[in-house]
Amino acid sequence: MRSMPSLQRVRVACGAWLAACLVAAPRLAEACAVCSPNAGDPSGSAFARASLFLSLLPLFMLGGIGWWIWRRARQIAADEAAGVIRLPGRHERPPAQKPAAEARTAGASPALRPRERARG
Repeated sequence: MRSMPSLQRVRVACGAWLAACLVAAPRLAEACAVCSPNAGDPSGSAFARASLFLSLLPLFMLGGIGWWIWRRARQIAADEAAGVIRLPGRHERPPAQKPAAEARTAGASPALRPRERARG
């Protein structure tokens, strides 16, 4: 009896390992609660629904934010095309105004600013 060459031994070992994996695959899938829920077991379908919910939630959130931005951009473009002028609402603060003393010295050189403040 002749011995097998080393390359042929590797091929036989890989083939045997692949066959064992294919035979064991259904048994391994039954170990996962989501992969193959039993028909009478409510926990399997609960796991499937929970994973579906958790997978889709971020997608819907990002989609909703994108839809809101798109809708707001279209509204602003339509208002600009129609010539609508929007005034600041209650929730929007007007731009901050400088106090009178700062407004007078805004264009003055730094050397004049201390004397102006001392008089004011």
